[in-house]
Amino acid sequence: MTTPTFFPPTDNLYKFCALLGSIMVITSFYYPILYLNQVSSKIQTANLMIDKNEAIFNFSKDKMKTLLQILNNTIDYQNGKPRPKDKVEILYSNDDLKAMDNEITNLTKELKLSQAEKNYYVDQANFLSSFKWFVIVLMYLLAIVGIFLAGWGYRNWYNKIQIFQDREIKERLGKEQESKGTLM
Repeated sequence: MTTPTFFPPTDNLYKFCALLGSIMVITSFYYPILYLNQVSSKIQTANLMIDKNEAIFNFSKDKMKTLLQILNNTIDYQNGKPRPKDKVEILYSNDDLKAMDNEITNLTKELKLSQAEKNYYVDQANFLSSFKWFVIVLMYLLAIVGIFLAGWGYRNWYNKIQIFQDREIKERLGKEQESKGTLM
């Protein structure tokens, strides 16, 4: 028996679709999960950097406030403002005051840099989080397409090609067994 001519002359299309669909299903779960683990690691790193920069920012801000208060109080007391009785008089030289002013300038610079770095890591974490959902949706979409493609390929491969090849093989084996049976 020969295969009908209205079917494709080869089963390569069906095999290709079946195997491609199977590969799509497998890779749709493996690679996105691997990628999501990497993205989660990057998000954790970004959150750690955010916390670190937040701590640096708060420490520098507090130190700057203290220095500014000391500097302002010293200037006020030198200009004749009466000192409260519970405060101890501490005298600073002009060099000490200039050093405090330079330290305030440096702390202001560090605060701005720390804030900019924090904003960068916040944006990066938000982007990665939103992109993570895109990858999850893509993973499920790829799996669904792969399941349908594999099912279509395997079904057509079997129903349109393999059934007829199996019948041919059975008939050939039957004829060979009959010929062997008659020869013995």
